[in-house]
Amino acid sequence: VKQDFGQSVTWMGDRIGDAVDNLAALPGKIPALWDAAFGDGPREADSPMGVVGAARVGGEIATLDIPP
Repeated sequence: VKQDFGQSVTWMGDRIGDAVDNLAALPGKIPALWDAAFGDGPREADSPMGVVGAARVGGEIATLDIPP
């Protein structure tokens, strides 16, 4: 999508603002992450997935009996 300079600057400003907001929220997520990884706390459904988890999900999807 072609944009003029002003629209590009606005878009970049929005993305930088999103990044700053997410970085600011990160410390508040550490205790729940610690409990899920090393304690008996539940893992959030929208938490990031590692390489091993992604491989497991991919394998499970590949074994499903669904049409291509």
